[in-house]
Amino acid sequence: MTKRFAILAGLFLFVTPLFAQKGAISVFVANPGGGWSSNEGTSANGDIGVGAEYWFSPRVSATVNVSRHQDVAAVTVFPINGFPTTTFSRVYEYPVDALLRYRFAGSERWKPYLGGGLRAVRVFNPPFGDRSWNFAPEFNGGVTFLMTKKLGLDFDGRFVPIENRYTGVDDGRVSVGLSWRW
Repeated sequence: MTKRFAILAGLFLFVTPLFAQKGAISVFVANPGGGWSSNEGTSANGDIGVGAEYWFSPRVSATVNVSRHQDVAAVTVFPINGFPTTTFSRVYEYPVDALLRYRFAGSERWKPYLGGGLRAVRVFNPPFGDRSWNFAPEFNGGVTFLMTKKLGLDFDGRFVPIENRYTGVDDGRVSVGLSWRW
């Protein structure tokens, strides 16, 4: 699945600019985290993703973001004769966020925005072959800091108001990323 995600992300990044007049592409880490323990040392984690944005006007844009989330699922089987057994497997989820954003008047470098749209999560559980889509409305807000006229640092937050118990993707997600405007 990692190879498929890399191919999809590469196509997404290189084909999207061909069709957009004015927009941006971005690479981000959602829900970045990490820590340190005496047993494992330093660790870092987060969901890696790519995005594309198209501006209809200087204030209104549409964006699509795709990321990859990996989780561990436990399945316990209770046989009639014998002891219960628990199997752990990796579950891969691919959140796709489709959003409309409104950018507020800001300075030349700070570009705050609010938005809303739809989150679709594709769930894939390799041992069981489960594949399903889950949809939910989503709210979005953040700010882009333009380091140059084309390169920006994005700080973004997303919230799904409906509890989605079928996925391991958090209802609230924050992300940090780099965007390139053309």
